[in-house]
Amino acid sequence: MKHFLAWKTPGKGPGLVIGVFAILLPLVVWRALLVLGTSNNNVRQWLPQHYKETRTYEWFQQHFPPDEFALVSWNGCTLDDKRLAEFADLLRGDSDRRADGGAASEAGGRLFANVRTGPEMLQTLTSTPFDLEREEAIDRLSGWVIGMDRETTCALVTLTPVGNADRTRVLKAIQRIAVERVGIPADELHLVGEPIFNAMVDMASEQAMGDLPLWSGVIAVLVALISLRSVTLTGAVFLVALYSGAIALLLVDVTGGRLNLVLVVMPVLVYLLSLSAAIHLVNYYRDAAADGTGWTPAAEAVRRGFTPCCLAAVTTAIGLASLVVSHILPVRDFGLYSASGILAGLVVLFLLLPSLLSVIGDRRAREAGEKEGRSGPGASERLLAWAGRGIIAGRTWLALACGGILAVGVAGVPLIETTVHPVRFFPEDSRLRADYAWVEEKFGPVSPIEIVVLFDETPSSLIFVDRLKLVQEIQNEVAGMEEIAATMSVATFVPTLEPEQDADTRSRASSAGILGALGRAVGASPERIERYVLNSKLKDHRQSFIKQGYLAEADQQQLYRISVRAAGQGAVDEAGFMDSVESRVNTFLDAKPNDWTAGVKVRYTGMVPLFFLAQRELLDGLFRSFLLAFVLIAVLMIVVLRSAGGGLLAMLPNLFPAAVLFGFMGHFALKVDIGSMLTASAAMGIAVDDTVHFLTWFRRGLDQAMSRHDAVLYGWRRCSGAMLQTTAIGGLGLAVYATSSFQPIAQFGLLIFLLLVLALVGDLVFLPALLASPAGRLF
Repeated sequence: MKHFLAWKTPGKGPGLVIGVFAILLPLVVWRALLVLGTSNNNVRQWLPQHYKETRTYEWFQQHFPPDEFALVSWNGCTLDDKRLAEFADLLRGDSDRRADGGAASEAGGRLFANVRTGPEMLQTLTSTPFDLEREEAIDRLSGWVIGMDRETTCALVTLTPVGNADRTRVLKAIQRIAVERVGIPADELHLVGEPIFNAMVDMASEQAMGDLPLWSGVIAVLVALISLRSVTLTGAVFLVALYSGAIALLLVDVTGGRLNLVLVVMPVLVYLLSLSAAIHLVNYYRDAAADGTGWTPAAEAVRRGFTPCCLAAVTTAIGLASLVVSHILPVRDFGLYSASGILAGLVVLFLLLPSLLSVIGDRRAREAGEKEGRSGPGASERLLAWAGRGIIAGRTWLALACGGILAVGVAGVPLIETTVHPVRFFPEDSRLRADYAWVEEKFGPVSPIEIVVLFDETPSSLIFVDRLKLVQEIQNEVAGMEEIAATMSVATFVPTLEPEQDADTRSRASSAGILGALGRAVGASPERIERYVLNSKLKDHRQSFIKQGYLAEADQQQLYRISVRAAGQGAVDEAGFMDSVESRVNTFLDAKPNDWTAGVKVRYTGMVPLFFLAQRELLDGLFRSFLLAFVLIAVLMIVVLRSAGGGLLAMLPNLFPAAVLFGFMGHFALKVDIGSMLTASAAMGIAVDDTVHFLTWFRRGLDQAMSRHDAVLYGWRRCSGAMLQTTAIGGLGLAVYATSSFQPIAQFGLLIFLLLVLALVGDLVFLPALLASPAGRLF
């Protein structure tokens, strides 16, 4: 590389490189923009298939209709609102095709698999064969499709595979049919449920940035102009950083990937780290121009910066690649694509930036360097030198203070709490949260749990009516829990299994009538005869129960589904909630006679168990990835520094940003979500970036026979300016994202900014204090 840039005609080789990048630019930008138009935020697809919970959910999907539904209601949507029937009919007729794009939608196929409304389900329960009293039927449907006020109602909409593949189109279709065809005011329409949430996340992850990239870029450019004091150098640095970010998106495209709420920030991170590397290389370039060596300044910059820039990129890539140990697929993808993007950006850095520098500024850079050499250091350089001498003078107290803060942070790490509750992705005043609040006020919480009671035909001797009775009793046990808002099963759709008369009255009436005579003839009690008559009546409607989606039959098994709505936020945030549900059901079954429970198994699935799994994996993955990154980077630092003690000591400033930030989040009970986790391993890579450059200059100072204190000051003067520039440019640019309305992006931007500041403290205060202290002898 350096020989290529050292040709006597430097414009020829670099011009060829710039030409190749210019030719490839339209293709890279085109494919990157195509990737920005894709999004896949189905939370259920995030977890690996080998987990018990995901396998159970797949098994559930094979036997029952989808449990993913959109709940649609509006202000004034009551049992006698005729607009609800009109709305349901339009959805069943797939009228969304006309409402959502004409021929293109027609080609896409039907979106809606099933539409059920409160009035229709009430009519079913009060008609033959169920013949329930209206009030009893309303009791059974309350909290499900009828509100707690016994008047408000809704439509439950499930999707076809086509609809599940394009949930944004589903959301828009429902909104257009309700508003344009039925006449529901848009501000009175309320939509919740997993398809709606996923569609909102898809839209938010694509739109939440808004003008933020523009403002971020403007701020970063202004800070860069102030820091670099050169329009051409600023342009070159940002061109390299943006090109690297676009290539990171191109990698997603060529591997067939799709963006999600996690991966959408990946190109931003690659851009930031490429920007940092470019600024360091520009500072090497300026030093080379001032020194006036025999090489061209661009070639000398590559010679000086090649090793530290490569080490910084590799260590950062290691830190990000450590996320592959996470079992949450978007987190794993983020780690892989970020690491790959950084390494690809390294190629762009060493090809494109020196070529640009050779073409636009060798002569002017040398003249500027000679002028600077004659005039001596400026005010900023003198100020930095004074700060460096102050740190060396107070090295002991500063090292102890930073070490103490680090220790407090480490102590808070075990206190970290995680959350993956989806509603937290949106701000308090968002429309989605307002809709969830309205629905929970009217109907109760809507987070779904599915309980499947499985009867093996051979071991189980229970007849159909007894199985229904056992399912009903399990349903009642679960419904009695404080966290449960509503339940529904086959028992919801059958007549009362226990007559309202007391046992003595029922026995006398049966004995005196036809059942009594029949019982005496066959040697059976009237109660037993009545039980078999009811059993025969119910079995006649078995297909109706299967059609309702609460009964399934396969492989000599009968499966009874109990759908449960759990307290949304409270249930998902309580780690022992599912254990409580299982314990309650198991305790109930243990108390039943053996002939009732023989061949009976119970399985649990739905969004709440999957959320618990994702929440556990988020925390476990955080620790696994950070530990792996620490070990791998520590080994690399030991090899590079050729000292075990020195390598481990150098890791303390690298550990400082993440340990302090996340430790204090643990102390103050601030929950770590999926956006926060991404920054943990990235933090170490960001810190190592500057550590490598500082140690490079420190070792060069030692190689020039400087004392250890002088070598620390030499490294400080050579690196502090570039570190401050990269923190200011990247940190202030990314801090803009903290204002995003989409919380994963907002938290990512805020935490990255804080981590950059803490990394600066670690590398410009903690590291030089350690190097100047007696511990520095390890180096």
